[in-house]
Amino acid sequence: MLKPFVFFFCTFMLCQNLFAQDTVVVYNNYKYKVGFKIIEEASWDDSWAGEYLAVTSFGFQLYKKINVPGFGIETGIGWLNKGNKYVYLRDGKDYSASFYYHNLAIPLCFRVDTKTIYASVGALAEVLVYRSRGELNYYPADSLGTIFPDRKFNLALMATIGIEKEISKTLTFFAEGRIVSDVTSSKTRYYNSNKNIFGDKPFFGDGYVNAGGAVGISYRFLRSK
Repeated sequence: MLKPFVFFFCTFMLCQNLFAQDTVVVYNNYKYKVGFKIIEEASWDDSWAGEYLAVTSFGFQLYKKINVPGFGIETGIGWLNKGNKYVYLRDGKDYSASFYYHNLAIPLCFRVDTKTIYASVGALAEVLVYRSRGELNYYPADSLGTIFPDRKFNLALMATIGIEKEISKTLTFFAEGRIVSDVTSSKTRYYNSNKNIFGDKPFFGDGYVNAGGAVGISYRFLRSK
């Protein structure tokens, strides 16, 4: 599981190298800005002994300054994809099946901007729209992803750190590293092997983790002087 975090770190270091000499935001006379981002991440289910999958997502964001210099609130709506590679061991061999989970997501984050970097922390509400199959090489591995119902509504914590560069008075380009970690369990049912019974899984628990980076463009609504 180290590779996603290595990618997260490398994304941020690349941002620093690209914009180290020109990161000051000159045109700061705005209250709102809107943006669009493309997201590349590694995704896995922390409640299963599987492997991560590469996923691509996108999102629209809205940022509003608050009455504290450098601070603001960020929200929006996005199409967030998750994934997990379920592994089944038999006769000393690994068999696998991949599944992708496609969600509508609404974030709400507290953000701080400096002259060189920005960072945000907050929460994410997600609604599972549908599930799709990826690679499959053994049916019992496939059943690991389908035997229990998927949770349709999930909550997550998220954090980003990035760098923003001005293109013009109103447009900026940004690149960021990010991590999203569900605080709700990925399935609604589970099997208790000790009692040999099925039961309802608690709402809060281990779920999906997404880690990676994003690039995007923002438009600032400048105030008239």
